[in-house]
Amino acid sequence: MTIPTLARRLGAFDATMLVMGGIIGSGIFINPYVVARHVHTTPLILGVWAAGGVIALMGAFVYAELAALRPDVGGQYAYLRDAWHPSVAFLYGWALLLVIQSGGMAAVAVTFARYTVELTGTGMPDWMLATLTLGILTLINCLGVRSGTNTQTALMLLKLAAIGMLIIAGLLLVPPAARTVAAAASSASLPLALAAAMTPVMFAYGGWQTASFMSGELVRPKRDLAIGLMAGVIGVIVVYLAVNAICLRTLGPTGLALTTTPATAVMRLALGETGAKLIAAGIAISTLGFLSQGMLTAPASTTPWPGMVSSSAPSPKSTPKPASPSSPSHCRASSPSSSPSPAPTNKSSATSSPSTSSSSDSPAWPSSSSAGECPPPPTSAPPATPSPPPSSPSPAGSSSSEPS
Repeated sequence: MTIPTLARRLGAFDATMLVMGGIIGSGIFINPYVVARHVHTTPLILGVWAAGGVIALMGAFVYAELAALRPDVGGQYAYLRDAWHPSVAFLYGWALLLVIQSGGMAAVAVTFARYTVELTGTGMPDWMLATLTLGILTLINCLGVRSGTNTQTALMLLKLAAIGMLIIAGLLLVPPAARTVAAAASSASLPLALAAAMTPVMFAYGGWQTASFMSGELVRPKRDLAIGLMAGVIGVIVVYLAVNAICLRTLGPTGLALTTTPATAVMRLALGETGAKLIAAGIAISTLGFLSQGMLTAPASTTPWPGMVSSSAPSPKSTPKPASPSSPSHCRASSPSSSPSPAPTNKSSATSSPSTSSSSDSPAWPSSSSAGECPPPPTSAPPATPSPPPSSPSPAGSSSSEPS
């Protein structure tokens, strides 16, 4: 029976876009002010974001190594199954389906709907628009992995264009904020402040691990997924540090802590209300791209068909072809469950007839038609058994136990 497999059509660039699309959502447009409320100086704010990037990069290194060792369908699901126990992966799969992925996508879909309703002024309820958006993305991904990946890549590029617009506008169109001296945190409260600031930072960096679910659809998963994880995480670190640097330049640490919409505040200073609407559209596109990435990767988080991936089997290229139990011993891989070797030959006949011993020491197997393949088993020849002693002397030079 032929076991169905996923189509391997994605490359390293697709993997990079998936990694970046799984990380960049709406957090980078909002979370900088949360960090600025916990740590109040420019070096500490940028240092916290850099530290979060280093932690994400360390995790990406680990997953790149796992991708090279286990380039199987399932990604994180397969890693948990093989490292701990299939029951752990089973529970994770159901938690991902019912809570983690579905709940997160529902919340992001509502965020997208609210931004869209505010921008367009449509009278459609936000829950209805969110449901319609999820349905459209589901239909696109049902058309194939290539259509879903192309949609995700296009939304990711639009997302990067919106961030680039924010960075360029803040750098060229807004003068630097006046320098203010912020109150320094005491040495006793600084560790707690740093820990509190890391919470929104790690939330903003989360999501890179979901790209591992697509390992079964990458052309060269050992290479492409590792490149995608490294390039994607490093690219996100650069983008996040650039956005925070622009917010600190235009608003200052104090002004950043006082606003709840730092990206909108920067664009309003640069282009007025038009800039505010443009960045709102960028945030809506960013949330839509996050939804597209989740819709593309989450269905591949578990093994699609039972038995398709074994928890202890090597990769398909190195799996030896099973031989028939009736095959010769030199055609079978040694294992505890291997059937016994062919029956021993008649030693008495080999002794009495040295000239024919080479043909009686092993069964005469038919030759194979293709080189390198095991010959087929005999059809009707019974195993060799010792012959009874002859009733009368045999002619000299012959053996009664030898078949003619």
